[in-house]
Amino acid sequence: MNRLFTSYKYELKKLLFVRKGWILLLGIFTLQIAMALFLNPSQKYVFDKELYAKYVELYSGEYSEETAQSIENDLLSAEKVVNETDLSQLTNSDEIEALSQQLILASMKRNALSALQAKYTELSECKEYHPVLTYDLEFTEYITKYGLNWASIIGILFIIPMLMLGDKNCGMEQILFPTSMGRKTIVSSKLLVGMTLSLFITAVFSIIQIFIMGIRWDYGLINVPIQSISGFEKCQIEGTVLSCMITCIAIQIFSTASLAMIICILSSLLKKEPAIFSATVIIIIMSAFLSEKFPSVSVLFIFSAMLGISSIKTFSVIQILLLCFVLLIKTYILAISAKYLANRKI
Repeated sequence: MNRLFTSYKYELKKLLFVRKGWILLLGIFTLQIAMALFLNPSQKYVFDKELYAKYVELYSGEYSEETAQSIENDLLSAEKVVNETDLSQLTNSDEIEALSQQLILASMKRNALSALQAKYTELSECKEYHPVLTYDLEFTEYITKYGLNWASIIGILFIIPMLMLGDKNCGMEQILFPTSMGRKTIVSSKLLVGMTLSLFITAVFSIIQIFIMGIRWDYGLINVPIQSISGFEKCQIEGTVLSCMITCIAIQIFSTASLAMIICILSSLLKKEPAIFSATVIIIIMSAFLSEKFPSVSVLFIFSAMLGISSIKTFSVIQILLLCFVLLIKTYILAISAKYLANRKI
């Protein structure tokens, strides 16, 4: 155990400082902050977002039948103005201009209220979770598009081959692996470094993402029930947006361990960084594709941190526990395979 711990510290120090792995991690760290801070959703809407936001502020709060009726009344009023306004009978230019402005405003109100009514109807289907009406347009787009921890995936994709192939690339294999016992100790320490470093990267980067999202949205939006967010009304988990994000981080950490062991296996088999990168990207894409096509058995395909918060709406609490259990078993099997192949191939 002392020999393994000593070898572990040596491999970690060698990776981060001798091979300048800390520069790579710093670059990925900067990328994560940039993505969280500066990426802005660009989806276009058929309604005026500022007017929609004003109506959301007017009717904000926990779902109620009274509010639903008020939204419907306002929508009917706006539709009445649009349907009954007739410009064809007017000849005075000032009257035409004034009525045209009134018609445009009524049309904008109708579009915004129609979107709001659709949102409120969705909330009515999950009122047992006490959802609240909030302005969540940009937030919903953000967590859908950028909820995946891409920065940590990129970091792991580059750092693991650097760890596993560094000795081979600099011709140190014959010096470091003179005996079977020494070889097994170093291989075990490398796999342990790869595992712990991958988990650390995912955990730290995920916390950064939540912290920055909290700054961008003042933490108020991430503390509402998850069913309050558009697209999550049918989520079967009772909790806030923040608690669901933390759940996703836990799953990402488990799946990241699987990804790290797969890259270790590929490093032992392929020996070349371009081939390892290509094979890993293919596995990640196939994992995401199969998970989407076969959600009921998606735990069999998730080999990476591909699970963003937008995926939490498809899982129940029991399914999440099953997912974590399967990921643990899968990581253990992959770790044994990675250790066997590394000892065999070196």
